[in-house]
Amino acid sequence: MDSATVKAPISGTLGVKEFHTRLFSNSRLAIARLTNLFDGLGKARTAALQFSYTWILKDGRLMVMDGVSIFEIAEEALKFRHLTIVYDSASVKKYLNRNEIESTSLG
Repeated sequence: MDSATVKAPISGTLGVKEFHTRLFSNSRLAIARLTNLFDGLGKARTAALQFSYTWILKDGRLMVMDGVSIFEIAEEALKFRHLTIVYDSASVKKYLNRNEIESTSLG
């Protein structure tokens, strides 16, 4: 969905393409391990996925973090319209310098 957005700590709300361009600009490899799946109970169609992430940053450093991605589904298109990513941003900041935080969606 062209109008879909992603909201994450520090990076705020961005379009899907911009978010992922920033996200992968500072990494060599990203591995996401799904640990739980939650189904929404409200009127809007939602699902939450809990992940354990392992990132190898461009400079070779390893970053490990946990997070939850909450998908809001657009019923008419069967695509997501909004994604909210929840994680402890302090655990990410220790891996990134100020310039990296400003240029990436990880921070």
